[in-house]
This record gives sequence, structure tokens and C-alpha cells, in this order.
Amino acid sequence: MHGRQDLEAKGGGMTMLDVKKTLYQLLKAIHFCHSQNIIHRDIKPENILLSKDGVLKLCDFGFARSWSMGLKLSPYVSTRWYRAPELLVGDVCYGPGVDIWSVGCMFVEMLTGIPIFPGIALPSPAHPQRPCESKSLRRRARGKVATRGTSDVERRR
Repeated sequence: MHGRQDLEAKGGGMTMLDVKKTLYQLLKAIHFCHSQNIIHRDIKPENILLSKDGVLKLCDFGFARSWSMGLKLSPYVSTRWYRAPELLVGDVCYGPGVDIWSVGCMFVEMLTGIPIFPGIALPSPAHPQRPCESKSLRRRARGKVATRGTSDVERRR
């Protein structure tokens, strides 16, 4: 089963016991990746596989990258609803914290059945927008970041 299918099928979120089991396994998977200096960069329910016995597998490592301090990476990764604030503002020097942000977003979604930040469409190389629209969207995104989190990774730790 896929994580998204489970969330949609249950409607209103998962039981607290299922949330704890799923979150524990997800954090162990992320910890293993990070201990190998790999950041996944696309943690979302669609990339979580759950067996009938509740065993979690993290999948789709298409955006995953080897990471080291100071390495510049593309900010155009991760599904918008689970994208960390530093990615929303175009930061290129980020690290494992982007995965932890995504896990936090998933945690709320597991509890409630509703994505916490369904977000607005932001311009990307694949979907460019006229310059005036891009500036407006960036201002709106920064406003959301200011009210819902901080792009300063050090302050978020």
C-alpha cells in the first residue's frame, strides 16, 4: 500500500498507534540516509510504501543527493506541500533539515488526514511565469514562511 492511499482511505487521519509506528519507521529510514550523507529531498506520502504488516519502505530516490556542508543544490526539489522554507525562498545551501521539515508536515497529515501546507504554485524552470507574477508569488510565499516558520535553519533547530 502507498502512504497517500492509506491516508485517503482512512479519512480524518490515522490512529495514534499507527502514526507512532509509521513515524518511528520513517525517522529511522531518514536517519539511515542522513548517516550516509544522503538527503532524500522528496519525502511525501506517495513515496512511502507500507506492507500489510505495517512495515515502511521509503522509495523514489530520484531527487536524492549526496550531501556535504556548503554544497550548493537546486532549490527546485520536493513536492510543494512538503517543501521546507529555505527551498521556498530559493536557498541553494541546505541540508538534511529539508527532509525533517517534510517529515513534520507528514506527521500533521497523518494525525489529521489533511496536508498542513497545501501551498500556492511557485514558478520553476519547468513552469516559468511572467516576471511580475513571479515577484508577486515570491512575496506571498515569503509571507507564508514568515507566519508559519522560518527559513533560518539554525533558528529552527
